[in-house]
Parts: sequence; structure tokens; C-alpha cells
Amino acid sequence: MVPRAIGAACLMAFVVAVFVPQARSQETCSAPIPSIAVPSKAVDIFTPQQEVELGDIEAQEIERNLHVIDDPKLTNHIDKILNRLVAQIPPTGLKFRVILIDLPAVNSMSIAGGRIYVTRKMVAFLDNDDELAGLLAHEMGHALAHQAAITETRLFRKILGVTSVGDRQDIFDKFNQLISNLARDPKLLERLATQEEPRQYQADRIAIAIMANAGFAPESFPGFFDRLAQTKGKTGNWLTDLFTETTINEKRLREMRKTVQELPRPCLRAAPAPLSADFKTWQAAVIGYSGLGRPEKLIGLMDMRALTPPLRTDLTNVRFSPDGNYLLAQDDASIFVLSHSSLRLLFRVDARDSYPAQFAPDSKSVVFSTRGLHVERWSVPDGKELGVHELALPKGCIQGKLSPDGRIFACLNNQFDLSLIDTSTNAAVFEKKQFFIPTFDMLFRALLLQIEGVKVDWARMEFSPDSHVFLSSGGSSSLAIDLQTNKPFKIDRGLAEKLQRGSFAFLTTDRVVVVDQYEPKDSGVFEFPSGHRIESVYLRGTVRAPTRGHYVIAGPLKDFQVGALDLTSPGKFTVAVRNSTALDIYGDQAVTQAASGQIVLLALPSLKTLIASSLPQSPLGVLRAADVPPDLTWLAVSGDTRGAVWNVATGSRLYFTRGFRGAYFDGNSALYADFPKLDPHARSIAQMGLDGSGIRMAVPISDDRKEVVRQWGHYLVRRRPAGKKGSLFADTTFEVDDVRDGHLLWSRTFPKRMPVVTPNPAAGTLLLEWPLDSDAAKNDIKHSAALRSRVAAIKHKSGAYLFENVDAATGHPLGEMVLDTGRGSFAIDRVYATGEFVVVFDNRNRTLVYSLSTGQQLASYFGSASAVSSSADLLSVQNQPGELDIYKIGNEEKRSELTFSSPVAFQQFSRDGQRLFVLTADQTEYIFDSATLARGPKANPAGK
Repeated sequence: MVPRAIGAACLMAFVVAVFVPQARSQETCSAPIPSIAVPSKAVDIFTPQQEVELGDIEAQEIERNLHVIDDPKLTNHIDKILNRLVAQIPPTGLKFRVILIDLPAVNSMSIAGGRIYVTRKMVAFLDNDDELAGLLAHEMGHALAHQAAITETRLFRKILGVTSVGDRQDIFDKFNQLISNLARDPKLLERLATQEEPRQYQADRIAIAIMANAGFAPESFPGFFDRLAQTKGKTGNWLTDLFTETTINEKRLREMRKTVQELPRPCLRAAPAPLSADFKTWQAAVIGYSGLGRPEKLIGLMDMRALTPPLRTDLTNVRFSPDGNYLLAQDDASIFVLSHSSLRLLFRVDARDSYPAQFAPDSKSVVFSTRGLHVERWSVPDGKELGVHELALPKGCIQGKLSPDGRIFACLNNQFDLSLIDTSTNAAVFEKKQFFIPTFDMLFRALLLQIEGVKVDWARMEFSPDSHVFLSSGGSSSLAIDLQTNKPFKIDRGLAEKLQRGSFAFLTTDRVVVVDQYEPKDSGVFEFPSGHRIESVYLRGTVRAPTRGHYVIAGPLKDFQVGALDLTSPGKFTVAVRNSTALDIYGDQAVTQAASGQIVLLALPSLKTLIASSLPQSPLGVLRAADVPPDLTWLAVSGDTRGAVWNVATGSRLYFTRGFRGAYFDGNSALYADFPKLDPHARSIAQMGLDGSGIRMAVPISDDRKEVVRQWGHYLVRRRPAGKKGSLFADTTFEVDDVRDGHLLWSRTFPKRMPVVTPNPAAGTLLLEWPLDSDAAKNDIKHSAALRSRVAAIKHKSGAYLFENVDAATGHPLGEMVLDTGRGSFAIDRVYATGEFVVVFDNRNRTLVYSLSTGQQLASYFGSASAVSSSADLLSVQNQPGELDIYKIGNEEKRSELTFSSPVAFQQFSRDGQRLFVLTADQTEYIFDSATLARGPKANPAGK
């Protein structure tokens, strides 16, 4: 089993067992339940009621990470099983309930007070109600033993010095203090982790007794665990114990079997019974769940309408299946799988912010991974999900690539370590520490690309079509791995050096095409791994292989985004696409996207259209830019490839453009947006007249690679080296221009460390951030008595920060504050200032609000804030996809809750704070009355 998380109880995973229900004998089972008495105050400072309140508070944090399925049709069956189990225990004061969650893992967990979470994947692995009962009873065992409350008690005492708790607000405040200081005593966490094994034994014994008394088969429980732990029936013995060769899981299996054998005979089952139809029906419904699962709640709704026409982003990836029978097409948020012969849509998969999808070598499945390290496999013949894996990689990935068979994920982390991860086990099958060391030029160029909204590829990674070989190059390093042995092997030295000079791709398992970015005419096709040159071709840009055919797909090209080079006639591009990067070839046919947005099949070499088809509307993916003017009359939104402008009052579209990376409405006269370079067009700020007068270039942005330029709403900010070293991180000039005409508003040179700068375009502020122990921060602090006093109260300067808020239009300082993260107990993900408040989003999925003038924390909320109005004094927190919680800023009492049928893509208050604008991923716009939201549901009993 997976170790329990400190402060949040037990995480448990099971796999399918072979036992099935059977009617019991006439005798009644009466198994003694191990003691579940309330512990003494010396061990547990929480009363049962306080423990329930603690669990409610923990749930606010946990459920921000989880997609809760709040659908009675799916929870009724599991509630019936839970009620049978609860009926076997005496009153405890705890409140048991089960929450289904859409987490892509075979897991369950319990937290303080009796909440039990069960994933859809867990339900898919269950075989019958006996197994479900064992799962729930085990989690109940942890709660009945008050294990989470005992752990919290030790943490409260050792870290906070707290020996008692009061009402719910007191518990909430202390729990948040604990989160903010958890890292202060890492040895305590290590000691608590050593208590995991006996706690599992205790929960196992309680579970077996409860499920037996409730009429379920206790024999099924050890089978669950055996399959989970992959112990293969091994339980060890006194001899393997003596030599410490018995694993913890083997000991647990032994104890489970022993506990079952000690049960009274009437509690044991003689033979299996038929499978319950109710269970199978329920299981199928849970597995097939795909919606948000919550009814809409639209308090204070003033207006609601769909965008017409909606934004359709371009296809970024099209592929034929290896057998030629299918096609996939991918945009910002979806993967569409179609038949090749007719372009008939077979099914669609949600794939927001994912890497390019691909067919498995056998053409029977589609695999893809997201930048959030989520891996999925879908069956092509029946359109059903075959498997989901969530990769837990502590250092994350700045770049990744999935093998065609979906078995291996290549990960480059932020320390430039390269790992090959088995997606089914999350284990590294190969690791190369510090695969390469990036040069300053690489770092600088990557920064430029990231500022411009371009995804950065630090290394080049490719898998062979059969998934047997992984090949990568980065800097001056090249590496080839045999994925059947997971060991590196040698390739020709000349080929290895050539791989470091540009893009490459496997054409077949034994042939690679390589681009020499320094000498394009020296690019070519080479045998692999011998390095023998087969032919020379002139190539630039990035290359990839077609699914089948003697071609190389390359781009960008002059005047075209992508094209297919015919290797039988070197120098001849058979297909060139101007308006899309999506292109693939299978024999004598090509697939791409037409200017109309349709997916088209073309005959080669004539380019005659064979079939054209329109794809269904896709939801919005990750937005690269979004804005509304102060009075909410217009809306601008852009994805990766396409953007648009709509009239909010009518929902009608005024402009449909290529993607932009920044947006600012100058009242109701014009929109100013940052359009990246796309040959033959240079990067520029464009002005779009809201009277329909058209689009014109307003401010050109030079291609000066020595500076970084980005649009932040009304402002165009530039970062350029101020000194001879040419650094963008120290001795740097920060300049703010007016985005409408490019004239300079103000500039400031930072001779020491360049701060992290976070804008709040709606409030017109910039927040500057330095580590408290940096020279730049120390220099500022010594000139302020107030700051010196606050810094003196911080015991550990590591993990503390200095913030300076400035007026974005003038650069004038508006205030300074110091923030302490408790020696890194939490990490700052994002932060911005609005009026008197500094709003922090941390890695614990909390929104923390501080006073800029005093530095004191005013409030803490679970969730990610995405809209603040200092005028209305309101804060909107997205606690789950499609759910917004509304608070008075600085006050932890929730005023209203909004629930939508689709995730929230963008939200913003009007400048006067009287209205809240919300755009959902299904491209529906909503406007709410802020006064009604501030009053709460009592102002609108109907809730809609």
C-alpha cells in the first residue's frame, strides 16, 4: 500500500480479486471488533466533533486537487454498502461518507472525521461488492482508530506548541498555520512515517471484523492486498523474518490471513455466489462517467449566452494509423479519431495541454501524455479508455515525450537530468544525471521563447516507430537507449555529433533524417546506428517522419508553415501548407487542414481533394490571452493558434485571427494584441478597431535577441542588459511602454538581482519579488525601519521574500512587505497585488491574502483565485473545475458558490466591481451581479 500522507490520512490501492458473493449460512457472524475507544487527550486533542470539523477543513484542501463526482445516481450504491458497514459499529460521533473522485489512479483514501475518497479507477478494478466492502471497511478502520487526529495532534504540539483547539474557526486557523510551518521540523515527519506499518495492521484487523459482521466475505480482503502489493501469495516465515528478508507487504498479507482464520466459522464463506447485477450496472455507470457531475448553480445571474460563432483553434497534429485504417486530428483541447476512408468521426478525447498524440504500433490504440504528466491510452475500435496513469515525478519535467506504445515516458527535469519512466509503474528504467549543461545562449534563447509564449524544447527526443529505441541529443551530448534492455548502446561518432546540430527523426527503425542547422545543405538521411550517409538533402527547421512514404515532413518553410519533401526527388516539396502545421502522409495520400478549417485528404502528387470533413466544436484549451474592457462590453480570447473578439451583449464575433499573446481593450475603441512572428509577418502589436474598421500594425517589435519584450495588458514591458555582461538577471534595465503607441512611460535599472515581476493588468500594478537573503533585498531593507522590524521577527530568512508593489503607469512605489513561507513549508506559485492586498497562490492549492501595509496574513482559502475586485471587496476562488467560491476579500466566510456545467476558462470583475464576467470552456459567457453574490443564496432562494 502507498504510505499515508501526513495530516491527511491513508492512501490505499487495490486490484481486482477473484472472489464473488455467496449467501451465508444460517448462522449469524459475530466477530469481535478491536477496540475503537476515543484516545486520551494526551494522545488526541480532538473531540469526535472537532475531528469531523478537522476533516471538513482538510477536505477543502484535498478536494481542490480532485474532481469530485457529485452525482447521486453514481453514489447511491456505494452509500448502501457503507451504511451496512456503519451499522456494525457503536456510535462514535464520526461522520462517515464516501466521495467518488475522478483521479486517474487505482486509489482510495480516508481523512479525519470519516471522509473516504474512492477513485473511478478503483471502481473499475473492483470485481464485486465484497471487495468494495473490504475497501471501505479498511478506510473506516483508519478513521475509527483516530489515526489522522493523533497525527495532527503531534504536529500541532511539536510544530505550533498547540495543546488544545476550540471551535471550527480556531481549528481552521491552526491547520493553516501548520501548513505554513510544516517544514520547520523535517525529522518529526520522518518519525511519523515510521508509524505507518502498525497503523495499517490496526486498520486491517478492524476492517475484517466489520465486513464479516455486515455479511460480506472477509476472505476476499487478503486477495485484494495480494494483488495490490504483487506479493504473489508470499507471506514469509520466522526464518525470513530473522534475516529481514520478509517485506512489509508480505508481513501484512500474513497478518490478514491470520486474522481471517481466527474469525468464528459462521463468518467464513464456503463457496462463491453469482455476481450481483446491481454491482455491474453501477460499476459500468461510474466507469462511463464523463461530465462534471454537478447541477448548475447560478446565483445573481444577469445575462448568459453562447459565443457565436465559437472560437475554433487550428489543428496542430494529424496522423494516420500504421495500418492506414484510421486518422487522428488534434487541436488545443481535443483528439479526434476518424476513419481514413470516409473521415467519419469515431470518437473524441479531452486532451487539454497535451503533447502530440500518436497511434500505437499495432494501430489498436491511441496514446498521449499531458504537460501535467498524465498518460492515457484509448481503444480505437470501440472508443473506450484502456488505461490512465499519473506520473509522480518530484522534480517534474520541463520537457517530455511518450513512446508510440505508451510504455515509456522520456522526461527532462529542471536540473537537466534525463529519465525514462515506465508509465505503468512510475519507476525510472534509465537515468542520466545532468544529461547536458545548457549554455548561456541556450538559456537566453529559451527565456525569449517562453516570454513570447512558445513552448521550449531543450533537448531533442525521438523514439523509433516500433518503440524499441530512444534517441536524444542536447548541447554536446547524444544518447541512444535500447528499450528492450534499458541500456545505452554506441552509435557512430560522426552521427552522434551530427545529431547535436539540429532536428532529427526516425524514418524507420534503421534510418534517421538529420537537419544540420549550421550547414543545411549537409543535412541528410543516415543508417542507424552505423551513421552511413544514404543521401544528402537540403533541410531547415524541424523534421518528422510521415506514417508511410518516401518523404520528410519539415517546417517552417519560406511562406509555408510545413511541407513534405519527396526523398525520391530531393529538393522537391510535394505538399506545402500555408495555414497549418498539421500534415501527414500515407502512401499516395496526405492529410492536413484546409483554410476553411476542415480536415482534408489529398491525392499525391496531384493534390486533388479526395474528402473534406468538418470536425465537431472543441472546448477551449489553455488560453494564451484573454481580456474584457472595464465595462465588460467586449471579449478577446486566444488559444495557441487562433484568437477572436466578440461583442459581449450579443455574443457575436467581430474578428477571427491567428493566435495572440497579450490583449488590452482601450475602452470601446480598439483592442491591442501582441501577434508573434509568423513568416512573412514580423512580430508586432496590432490595433483592432472595435467599430469594424479592421486591423493594422500599431507598434512593431524588433527582432533584437538581446532583449525580452512582452505585453501585459495596457503595458509593453522590456527587459534588456544594462551592463557589459549582457545579463538579463542582474545589472538589467526594466522598461515600461504604452502598448498603444510604444512611447516610454518609465524605466528602472536593477544593478543587483533582477526581481521576478508579476503584473495585475486589471489593477494597473506590478509586483516586484526578491528572496529576502539576496543582496538586492538587503539593500532595500536597510533603508526602511518598518521592514527591518518585520525582518527581525523572521527566524529563518531562507524561504522568505521581499515584495515591492509599484504603479504600472509611473513606476512609483505603492508599498512593500515581507512574506515568510516558514522555511519553505509552502512554495509561491503566483502572486499579485491589488489595492491594499497581496494575493498569493501556493503549491498547497491555497489562496493567501496579506495586507501590503502591515505584511499580516488576513485570510486563507483553499483553491486558486482568478478574479479580485478591490472596488467590490470581492474575491473569486476556483475551488474545482467549474466551481467558483465568492468571498469578501480578507474574510474567510464564503458568501456564494457558483457551479457551471463546464470548467471556467476566464473570469474578471468590471472595474466598478458591480458585475462578474465568466467564460466557460464550452464558450458560454455569463454576467453576475456582484451585490447578489456578496449577499449570498438568501438573496436568491431559487439559486438561479
